[in-house]
Amino acid sequence: MKPDIHGKQIDVGDALRTHVDEKISDINSKYFNHVTSVKVIFSREGHGHGMIRVTISYQVGKNIMINAEGQAGDAYAAFDEAVEHASKRLRRYKKRLRDHHDRTEKTPETEITKHRIILWPLNPSMKVPRNRITPEMKAMPRLWLPK
Repeated sequence: MKPDIHGKQIDVGDALRTHVDEKISDINSKYFNHVTSVKVIFSREGHGHGMIRVTISYQVGKNIMINAEGQAGDAYAAFDEAVEHASKRLRRYKKRLRDHHDRTEKTPETEITKHRIILWPLNPSMKVPRNRITPEMKAMPRLWLPK
C-alpha cells in the first residue's frame, strides 16, 4: 500500500516522501496489515508564521476512518507529531476490537480449562511436586482438585 502524499502551497521533496513511506509502513505492519488507504497532506498555516500542518487520514476498514493532525515549524516534526497521534488512535482502536471478543466470564474453572493447567494428580498416591507436570498428568481425562 502506497500512501498518497500531497502538499498544499509546499513542495514535498524526495527525502520527506521516503520518511513518510517508512513511518507509514511501520505503523501499518505494527497495528493493521490491511489498511486500505493513507492520505498525508502537508499545508502551510498562518500568514508569515511559518507553521506547517500535517493531516493523516487512514482508512482501516470499510467505514472506519482515523484522522490525525500535527502542527510544528518543521515538516518532519509536524509529521512525527501527527504519526504519534495516529498510532495512539490505531492502538486504542485495535485494543477496543480485541477486548470486544474476549468477554467471557473469568472463573477459576474456565481459566484452568483454558490454559489446561492440572493442579493435582488424579491419583493421590502419586508424589509429584506442585510446580512440575508429568506426562501422566497431561494425559488425564479430567481435573481432580483436592478438598
